Formats: sequence, C-alpha cells, structure tokens
Amino acid sequence: MHIAHISSSLYHPCFWELVRRQKIRHQITYISLETSVDSDGQTTLHSRTDLRHIHIRCSPDNNIVYDERLRLALDNALKADPPDIVHVHLFSGTKLRPILTTAASLGARIVVTLHDHSLFCAGGRFHDGRKICRKTNPEACSCPDAQRLAAYNHMPLSEFNAARRGHIRQIIDMCDAIICPSQTQKEILAPLVADPDKIVCLPYGVHMRRRPRARRQDKEPVFGFLGIWTPLKGSDTIEYLIKRNGGIRMLLGLWTKGAPQKNLRQLENIGNRPDIEIIENIPYAELPEKFYSKIDYLLVPSVWDETGPMSLLESLYQKIPVIIPRQPSLLEKTIPGRNAFVYSSLAQLNRIIGKIRRGRARLKPPFHAHVQDIHSYAADVEAIYRHILDKEPRTLFFRVGYRCNNRCIFCVTGDNKPGTFTSLGILTKALAAYRRSYDQLVLSGGEPTAREDFFSLMESAFRLGYKIQIQTNGRLMAKKEFVKRLAAYHPVIYTHLQDYKAKAHDVTTNVPGSFWETVAGIRNALAVSRGLYVKIMITRANYRHLQETAKFLKRLGVKGIWFVFLTPHGFARTYFDKVVPTYTQVSPYLKRALQWARKEKNLEVVLEGFPYCHVPRPWRNNLLEGPRLSGHRQLCLHPAEKGHDFRISPTHERLKDKTKGPRCQRCAYHQRCEGVYRTYAQHHGFEEFKPIGNDPKKTQDR
Repeated sequence: MHIAHISSSLYHPCFWELVRRQKIRHQITYISLETSVDSDGQTTLHSRTDLRHIHIRCSPDNNIVYDERLRLALDNALKADPPDIVHVHLFSGTKLRPILTTAASLGARIVVTLHDHSLFCAGGRFHDGRKICRKTNPEACSCPDAQRLAAYNHMPLSEFNAARRGHIRQIIDMCDAIICPSQTQKEILAPLVADPDKIVCLPYGVHMRRRPRARRQDKEPVFGFLGIWTPLKGSDTIEYLIKRNGGIRMLLGLWTKGAPQKNLRQLENIGNRPDIEIIENIPYAELPEKFYSKIDYLLVPSVWDETGPMSLLESLYQKIPVIIPRQPSLLEKTIPGRNAFVYSSLAQLNRIIGKIRRGRARLKPPFHAHVQDIHSYAADVEAIYRHILDKEPRTLFFRVGYRCNNRCIFCVTGDNKPGTFTSLGILTKALAAYRRSYDQLVLSGGEPTAREDFFSLMESAFRLGYKIQIQTNGRLMAKKEFVKRLAAYHPVIYTHLQDYKAKAHDVTTNVPGSFWETVAGIRNALAVSRGLYVKIMITRANYRHLQETAKFLKRLGVKGIWFVFLTPHGFARTYFDKVVPTYTQVSPYLKRALQWARKEKNLEVVLEGFPYCHVPRPWRNNLLEGPRLSGHRQLCLHPAEKGHDFRISPTHERLKDKTKGPRCQRCAYHQRCEGVYRTYAQHHGFEEFKPIGNDPKKTQDR
C-alpha cells in the first residue's frame, strides 16, 4: 500500500510514531507544508532511505479561497506514483481543499485526522480569546479570526460565515473517513455528514517508556505542566496558582521554540522562584525520565476543548493523576474521582490544590489508566484504510447532452434525441447536489469533449472532489494541446475502436479519418490519464476481427480492453438486422481472442453484454454485469427529451429491458446472469442459450 501523509506540523508524537511504524510495511510519502507569506509554491525533496519526504512552502490559509499553487505543487509531487491513501493531518493553517481535490483526481482514498477544530473554526480552537465559542452555529461566529478572514476575502461577515459552512460541507463530502481524536468533535461533525460511518472517534495512541520510580525525601507534591506557554494552554491559570499558593512545587516542561517573546518574558519572574523548575524543549524520548518521573500530578488547564491533549494521555499512561477543567473533550478521556480531579472555576481549582497539598484529597482506587498504546492505534488506523479501500465506488453517470462529432451505426442514442448540450449552469448545480451521495463521476454524451465549455465542466467536477471518468470517441484527444489541459484532472478514459483497419472503423462511425484521430488520441491519452480502457463494440462487420483488433490495441500500449456486445437501443435497434450479430456467431471469435489475451501480461479484459453461457469458464468473473456490479451503487442522469431537466435512471432499471428463456432457471448462473435484451430475444429467441450445469467439471466451456 502506498500512503501519503500530509501535515503542517512536524512534531506531533502520535502522528510521527504512526508514520514510523507504517514505513516498515508500506510505501510512505511524507509531505510537510510550511506557511510563508512570500510563498511561491516551492517544492523541496529531502533524501531519506526510509521514506520519500517532500517539503512544500505555501501561502497562509485564507479559509475559502482555492490555492492553485498548492494544487500544482501537490500534483507534481504525487502524480508520478499516485498513492492509494492520502492521510491529511489537519492543524490550523492547513489548506484542505487543494489537497483533497488533488488526491481525488489521482484516485486516492482520503483520510483526515482532525488534530484541532480548524475544520469548523476559523481559529481552530472554538475560543475567541475570552470565552469558548458556540460550536453548533458557524454562521454566528464573530471572533477576530473570522473578522480578519472576512475582510481578507472582501466579504461581509455574515456572507463569509455562510460561505464557510458550504466550504465545510464540501470538504466533508470529499473525505472517505474522518478521524476525530475526541468524541466531542464527532458529535459536532455528525449533523453535517450524510454517512455516519464516515466519522471515527479514535483517541491518540501513546508510545512512551514507563517512567522510572523517583525517590524523594519530602512529601510536598509536585505539580507538572507540559506544553506551550500561552493563555489558551492555561499559562494564566498556572500564574494564578503560583501567586495564591506560596511554596507550591511545580515543574514546567515548556516548548519555547518559535514562542512569542512576550510570552517568554513572563517566565523570567516565575523561573526565579526556588520551588518552580523550568525545563525547556525536552526531547520526547526523554520525557519519562526528565518530566513524568518528577511529578505527582499533571495540570491540564487549557481554556479550549483540546482534541487530545497528548500530555493528558501520557500522564494517565504513566499512572499520574490529572487536574482538568470541566470541558467535554477532557472529561471523556478521564474518570473523575479515579484518575482525575475536575474544577469549574479558578477558586475551585485553588481549593483542590490546597487539599492535595494538605493530604486531604484522595482518588478512589484502583487507578484507571485505560489509554491505548501506539500499537493498537496503528492497527485501528490500518483497519480504517482497509475498510475504505474495500468500499465499492458510488458512481454518478452523467449524460451532458446528445450532440456528437461521430454518427456511429450502433449509437444507443440514435437520431431520436435533441442534438444539443445541457447548459453548464444546470450541470454544475446537479454535480454539487449529488456530491454528498456519489464520489465517482462518469461524463458521457453524445460526445462530452465536444462541448465548448468542457474544461469548465471538468474544473467544476474537480473542485467538488469527484474522481472523474470520461466516455469519449477519443478524436479530440488527437490534439496535444487538448490532452495537455486534460492531464490536470487525471481522468480515467474510456474510448472505443471498432477495428484494426481504418476503413472498417470509419464505416461504423460514418466519419472518414476518424480511425487515425482515435488512434492518435489513444496514444496521447496513454501518457496523461490515470487509466485508459478501449472498448471494441462488436458488430456484424467486425466480430471476425476481435483478436486482430485486440492485438493492435496492445501494440499501441493499451492495458485495458473491453469486448462489448451491442445494446440494442437507438440506431442499434433501428438497424438491428444489419448491425447486431448473434451470440452464436460471435462466440468462436471471442473465444479465440480470449485465448490470446490469456497469454498476455499486464492486460485487463472486461466482457460486457454477454450471458454466462456464451463466455468461456475462465473468463466469467471478467463479466461487467453480475460480480463486477454487485454492490456497486450507480445513478444515471439523462437530459430529458425537452428542456434542461434530468430524468433519473438507476442502474437496476437496465434489468427491466432484459429477459431470460425458459431453460435459464436450470442454469448454475441463473441468479447472477442478467439474461439478454428483450429486443434481441424478439429477433432471435432463446434457442442458442443453454443452461450451465452445477458440476464445475461438467460446466460448458464454449
């Protein structure tokens, strides 16, 4: 498995230990993001033997404006070897949308871990500097961070907040899984998520040696504080306790790298007290000896609902009681009275400290220290990866109109549809409306690439985080400039070539020269697409050439070939006797082509439109219908006969057009086989369809 971790923080212990463990079993790409006002999207590759580390400088996050430079930098970093999983570690300042859209375009599954509240809150803390903010109503936010971002985007605050809520929904829709280190986060997120299984509450795992037992002569307890010296982390609370409790013993483990000088100057007076010890920037591996072995209680006086914090979990892991404010995200990780003292005000905190110092505060045994270690945390993350990789895609099949630059004799649209395209505005609204339910988009027509606004449509789908597929005749891809623009979206491309002879192909499309344009388009698309599949539409004119056409495509470099029996709709129904062969006619030539394909390496073969009794036994799992579509969720949107509305056609409605013969019920594949189209049965009956026995040794191998 190839996993790409993307983070703007380099120092989170749980995250780094997760990466360290994963690189033993998986291919890892680590992308670190650095915020810089004068950023130019510069990318730096750091040489490491154990993983691929890429550093990208990007501009500060302005919350709703899309960062095109970051998109291009990520695309260049990942497109040569696309990952299976992109795991984003969300800290304040991380620009999610360009990360998620790039990951989706490359076909990756997306996991986001919310290390703070920056998905919902402009400042990432649900705290405006004075009080905790309301978490359920982003539209009411008026904190300095929200006001600053609204001004930056030249928007009134109310309009900015409304846009931000839509922005949050789009991001959630793009994610395959969201990991919340706290249950509080999950509860905030739940009303915004269509699929509740997408959210997983997974507290951090601890990777730390047990602290050595300290031997001290005195009985005065030592209270510890670990973190950054800021008011949000509770520095004011610590100062209050020191002033109100003379002789209180404290050990302050502080991260001072990059801390504001104003905050550091406040420490000078505190550090001069004989009972206060300050240790700066303790390496993580040395925390058990230099910090946790010297304290009896850990103070976690944060004024905001922290997602961890790691110090709380580490303290419980070391069986050290904690003292916390009455905040949901902290309470859920502790058992008050067993491993934690809880306060609701500074006065109550002061009383708790006094009782502890006088020996009058006790916790009820046994001490509860149920904190998961990094082993179980990594296993849980791995299970999340496997789950989303195993999920069937949810596909939106989108006909963008019926106009086409070919006039194929087998076209399922035929001449009974309006030769127009649906307007871009209608299409983009529909794409946005269905994004919550579908993650994969198939653009079809007519010929979608013939639209003048084709790339505007592609950009809209890309920004919504769809994994894009295109069904095209491939002719416009013969233009290198067109393919160069198409490369930015990494689509999976499906095209068709009817014969290995130019004249035979052009007869089916009714466009002279279309063969060579399609061949050139295939060559160009192979270099830029995420996947290219070529369909051979089987007609009366070409069924004898299936092997030769497949060999020709293999020589072009094609690695995915579909053999497709025609759907008798449109022109194929109008000219049925002239266009559609029988299964009996096709079977020996199909078998010959499949025997050749079986010997070829790196060639994927799919069969579409065939009943099981006309497919050789080794190839029955390659049928599109049946096993490949089981559990596959698909919705088809077609332009209506009049106007720009859509008619909805779920995939299972295809079965209403199909039927089976009287002998089919005796077939071993009766439950899996879709049968044949009614139009075909009306012309040829059921005589050529013979049931397959249940004994694999006696199964027909036609």
